[in-house]
Amino acid sequence: MLLFGYPIYLFWNVSGGRVGYDGRSYNKTRPSHFNPEGGLFPPHMKEKVLLSVLGCAISLLIAAYCTTIVGFHNVMLWYGYPYLFTNGWLTLYTSLEHTHKDVPHYGDEAFTFIRGALTSIDRPSYGFFSSCFHHDVGDTHVLHHIDSRIPCYHAREATEAIKPVLGHYYREDNTPIVKAFLRAHRDCKFIRGLTGVQFYEPGQSAEFFGRSLRLPLEGALESTGVAAEANATPESEEVRKEIRDEIDHLVGAALRIRDDEVSTARGRLRRGPPVVGSTVLVYEAGIAGKGGTYNRQPYVVDDIFDGTTLKLSKVGEPSSVRTSHYLNVRPYYGSSAGHVRY
Repeated sequence: MLLFGYPIYLFWNVSGGRVGYDGRSYNKTRPSHFNPEGGLFPPHMKEKVLLSVLGCAISLLIAAYCTTIVGFHNVMLWYGYPYLFTNGWLTLYTSLEHTHKDVPHYGDEAFTFIRGALTSIDRPSYGFFSSCFHHDVGDTHVLHHIDSRIPCYHAREATEAIKPVLGHYYREDNTPIVKAFLRAHRDCKFIRGLTGVQFYEPGQSAEFFGRSLRLPLEGALESTGVAAEANATPESEEVRKEIRDEIDHLVGAALRIRDDEVSTARGRLRRGPPVVGSTVLVYEAGIAGKGGTYNRQPYVVDDIFDGTTLKLSKVGEPSSVRTSHYLNVRPYYGSSAGHVRY
């Protein structure tokens, strides 16, 4: 898995999604990231997929040509082995961001965007290695799911802001990485079905030459938290419904911006542009460097022009002295000085 899992995923979508871009199940052949008509990509991306395939083919041809100049061993030393290491690290990193016994899995009828976004877990135990080489994506992956447009240099700040909003729906595990990987391999073998709310369980059922086998558990495992509650008894559907209701309540709370919610990341939980009547936070540019601060004020959206220009009035300002502000909005963070963002 660590060495060849990523190429196998790219070629045959092993462990990938069960439906295509249009929400329909794939045809009998496995879709491939190198096949623009396999169901993974919408028709308008066909040319880009073909260009990507051409680029990969050219890279392989260059590597093959280099073997005739410097030899196969040197090409493997400088390209082949680092490529395999990258595959292994990418697989390890990605799996740990999404695999934990307390991370739920949702069936089609239960899935929503925010539920899917919260099926992740932050692992701060990467330490300096994550900050230096991966821009904190392993430490701030929950935030990345909620809104991937927040840049890495503000991810830690925004993560701290969403923690009180998400409450116990925010997941974090400080277990050392090697131990966490082994624990996930032990505890997260399979889920029982594809409907409702499912959690990983230890052990695995398998078919081997027509015989049904039950692989042994690696010691006595203790389940804690909502995962244990949801799988403890056949009557756990009531608990699952309670979980869904709590998440729906969270969604309703997180997606509404109010005057007292003056947090960068809380606003990020609301997808899409602002609407008339909503409250936005206006940030002054030029002081938003790394480790800097923001001068932010809440404004009410009175009107929207062309989807990009907002007519705003300051929250709490008396109508007799209210001044309208017209701002050309760039959503979220940008790099140009002197620009107002929300």
